[in-house]
Amino acid sequence: MTNQMPRFIADPVGAARARDQKQVRSTLKSGGNSRRGTFASFKNGFPQQYESQLERHYFEWLEINPNIIRYQAQPLKIRYRASGKVRHATPDVRIWTKASTFIVDVKPEAQLQKEQTRGKLLEVRNALQHLGHAYKVVSV
Repeated sequence: MTNQMPRFIADPVGAARARDQKQVRSTLKSGGNSRRGTFASFKNGFPQQYESQLERHYFEWLEINPNIIRYQAQPLKIRYRASGKVRHATPDVRIWTKASTFIVDVKPEAQLQKEQTRGKLLEVRNALQHLGHAYKVVSV
């Protein structure tokens, strides 16, 4: 895998305010992970869907962190071209703080050790930065 910038072919889907948006995909219907569910968010005023216990625990932390204004699960979907193929990515959460807004992917530490995962996250970071979004990867 190279570190070159992928060619972007679409902008993200989304609106300005989280409460006016729905997730771009339902996490309850996809895949075979039995750890999916809905988290009752008091900070957002409506539930957030999660795809793993790690995401759920991260949502719990976001709820009690006084610097977090609000957050939104599965906030946008991007398409980009890398290695000659069209790729898709749906980051885990968008976070609004008192100082900034950024996109986060929540991954287990073991998954971050895989070169394929690191490569994909680098491509996602490049795509989001090209579109004007700050991006972070969190592992708890």
